[in-house]
Amino acid sequence: MASLPGRNTEGMSKVGESWEISGVEGQVSVVSEGPLTGKTLDDLIERWGADLLGHRVMAVHGSQFPLLFKLLSSAQDLSLQVHPNDEQAGRMVAPEALGKTEMWVVLKADPGACLYNGFVEGYDGADLQERTHEGRLMEVIHRCDVRAGDVFYIPAGRVHTIGAGLLIAEIQQSSDTTYRIDDFGRLDDQGKPRALHLKEALEVMRCDGPGRPAAPQPLEGLPGHLLARGPYFECNRMALARGQMLNRQHDGLDSLVVLMILQGMAVLDHDGGQTVVRSVETLMLPAAEPSYRMHAEEDTVWLEIYLPLTGV
Repeated sequence: MASLPGRNTEGMSKVGESWEISGVEGQVSVVSEGPLTGKTLDDLIERWGADLLGHRVMAVHGSQFPLLFKLLSSAQDLSLQVHPNDEQAGRMVAPEALGKTEMWVVLKADPGACLYNGFVEGYDGADLQERTHEGRLMEVIHRCDVRAGDVFYIPAGRVHTIGAGLLIAEIQQSSDTTYRIDDFGRLDDQGKPRALHLKEALEVMRCDGPGRPAAPQPLEGLPGHLLARGPYFECNRMALARGQMLNRQHDGLDSLVVLMILQGMAVLDHDGGQTVVRSVETLMLPAAEPSYRMHAEEDTVWLEIYLPLTGV
């Protein structure tokens, strides 16, 4: 699975990520169409502030966009890695840096595809340092076969990697901090091994057992399931059959809402305007107007992400 759907990668090599909405310095998203074309996400936050992000979100994060949305396509096994939490990032990276708790929603999986998430059951980390420095950590990492639709929540500090043959939607804190533990002998474009970060990884990794697929919970009265609820984001997977309509109300949410369209085509009615949305597109609704209506022209599936009422 060497390409990202709907993304023009002509003339590029080894493109495995599409940053759908990002406020990360140097990788800030730009409006692609409409009257605000060319404006950056930072420009929008400066102009609309809490009307865009939410008052309670800004009370914690200020003008920093708190989340990062990606599509990942793995043509080969990725490196074994781990990310810091907020306290560790603030101490090890920069005072304003966020940690990186994330989640994955598997969109496509080749036969036999797998990922690695956490340690095998019963591993207590007694020889963690030796295994890490000797390149033997994979022997005690939990392997999980995956299929389309699987969901994984990966808290900061959990060792993980993605195997080949997967297309994944990723929701995470707004952070690009990764501590690489093992790159399995891979060489960069100059023929040199990529740097490892063993000291930092050992400081932040936790032996918290295996990370297994989440169990989606039905949403009462709604055509969808709750996939993840944590201190940094809440994610629902919604689905409509062709011809169905959902009037989604978010009264009192006080948070931006991001919609990642995973399948199909629909008409999105929001704040008096209509937009045709298709797979695979990502949109953001402002906190001042977080409710929307979705009318499915085809069978349509999307993720709905916002900052939870608790934890922010």
